[in-house]
Amino acid sequence: MYTSKYIFDRATEIAELKLETEEDLQKWRETRRVGAVKVELHHEQVDLAKRVLGIRSRQ
Repeated sequence: MYTSKYIFDRATEIAELKLETEEDLQKWRETRRVGAVKVELHHEQVDLAKRVLGIRSRQ
């Protein structure tokens, strides 16, 4: 799995390291301001996931 040092240092969950686009990162930040965030990946195992399906609040 590859990510930037900035995202690695700020990540609070492993799934957050799969955010590859600026849009996904922006949506993550906006949702995280409200509370806990759930990242839905297309595979159960993070290292096998190829894309992010959704980012939503856990509430």
